[in-house]
Amino acid sequence: MNFDSSTLRNLSFGKAARGYSIEEVHHFLNEVADHVESLERQLAEQQPKMVALAEKVAEYRGYEDGLKNTLIEAQKLAAHTVSDARAKADALVADAKKESEQVLGDARKQAQAQTADITAQINAKKAELTALQEKIASCKAESIAILEKQMALLNGLPVPEEEPEPAPEQETIYSSSSADDEAIHPHFTVE
Repeated sequence: MNFDSSTLRNLSFGKAARGYSIEEVHHFLNEVADHVESLERQLAEQQPKMVALAEKVAEYRGYEDGLKNTLIEAQKLAAHTVSDARAKADALVADAKKESEQVLGDARKQAQAQTADITAQINAKKAELTALQEKIASCKAESIAILEKQMALLNGLPVPEEEPEPAPEQETIYSSSSADDEAIHPHFTVE
């Protein structure tokens, strides 16, 4: 049976000898119905927030996937660049070995210059890769921090508690003895 506030308010029981007081049962059911109604309102208020948070989580997962793909592409590019650079260096070295003794000195100088250039390119690509990896790690850390804060906010939502019954009113009694007594003890309270 689904218990909502209207079901609880309209619930009726059969009468039996020496049973519970009908007024007390109805009063209790109305209190329970009020509490259920309050919980239903709170749930309705929290539902859009939970949907928004779920959408944000999905959005951050999309960012994470994009960053992973970017990292993979950067790694492929770096590997391809290194492979190309090594292939070019190997080709230059092979050509230099085929040259004659007279051209050998010039070829070595040229190969060394090109190797230095390729090494600089490799180092630049490695630096780019390192920068991308750091950026991905930073974005991931920020995303995780945001998600943890949002989870902490969700976990920190208050659970409604029943309100305490008000304290009985206090009666004030004034002393009618002497003026001195009134100056010292103008009144006292009796609970």
